[in-house]
Amino acid sequence: MRLLDTSTAELLWVNEPRHVSYAIVSHVWVHEGQGNPEQTYKDITKIHRRRRSLRSLVPGLKGYKGKNNTIPAAVSEKIRRCCAVAREHGFERIWIDSCCIDRESSSELSEAINSMYNWYLHAKVCYVYLADVEYADDPAARGSQFRRSQWFCRGWTLQELIAPRVLVFLSKDWRILGTKTMLASVIEEVTGIDRAILTHERSLDTVSIAKRISWASRRRTTRVEDEAYSLMGVLGVNLPAIYGEGRLAFIRLQEEVIKQTSDQTLFAWGPTLRDNVELDDDFPEEPAYFWEQPEEAVWEELYMRNLFALSPRDFASAGRVTSLSRHTFCEQLQLACPLPDYTVTGHGVRTTVPILSAKSKHSGDPIELAILSC
Repeated sequence: MRLLDTSTAELLWVNEPRHVSYAIVSHVWVHEGQGNPEQTYKDITKIHRRRRSLRSLVPGLKGYKGKNNTIPAAVSEKIRRCCAVAREHGFERIWIDSCCIDRESSSELSEAINSMYNWYLHAKVCYVYLADVEYADDPAARGSQFRRSQWFCRGWTLQELIAPRVLVFLSKDWRILGTKTMLASVIEEVTGIDRAILTHERSLDTVSIAKRISWASRRRTTRVEDEAYSLMGVLGVNLPAIYGEGRLAFIRLQEEVIKQTSDQTLFAWGPTLRDNVELDDDFPEEPAYFWEQPEEAVWEELYMRNLFALSPRDFASAGRVTSLSRHTFCEQLQLACPLPDYTVTGHGVRTTVPILSAKSKHSGDPIELAILSC
């Protein structure tokens, strides 16, 4: 893990983050055309290389004499302000995703993506910079800037919200708006994440897989693969990052999940039927499937023959889905159900579940319903 020195913005490598006291930052990236783009690892190393070069050429030059204990003026205002806030609170090191990862190294990027949830978990404090929220804003007010912040709409910020124990929200002028604990009720309303999960009073493991994915159903990522990668920590799995694989990343994520859990809510995605609805062979009038978008129509066949969803958006209706214990499930069905077992094949997933047979009201064709333990 690479950290920034809060006094100099120099980068330093740490082998075991759990043994180091550091702050961490969560923010919405500024991209080309939206303002000053984020400074990268390459930018920061170039700035310090230039500074060292000047010091060697002009030893007596003001600002380069003796110990290098200031942040170079070429470092962006966002990084400088992040360092200043952390330094004010007694932190000598800080982690900022935009400049602490060498994204030109695929191995380092993959390691960082797989480690990021733990990095946020082990940080002493996480500072969330909200560039679209004024200090005078009242977060609790309906329609507040806080509630409408873009930070709540991004995929990566989900784990950055859940993992840290201490999280501090900063306004656009870098003043404290409040902490996650203070604003937990408001955040629960905005995100649908239970207050007890936000405050670490309940373990993330107590929440069904489907509900955890539903928290990301209305969030967006710049790269489609990040819809899957940004959920790894929340779901407790690891995957190699393979940019270019598109929506197959989300399928790989689900394949990894079923290797580690018997939670069948993973398959409870897609449109939901109302209670007491009559079964027929008509397609839902307003499907929630991702292929609503014309450019995604090519995925329709894959949807229809696969147990796996293609996007977190398919779990938009799964926010209330809970998992049943095997004992409760068998008791309610009055059946002796085998332990869930899954085999991933080239044709999908092979498993054994109770089946309920029915007939279509209109055509008389048989309909087979798989009963999930949820």
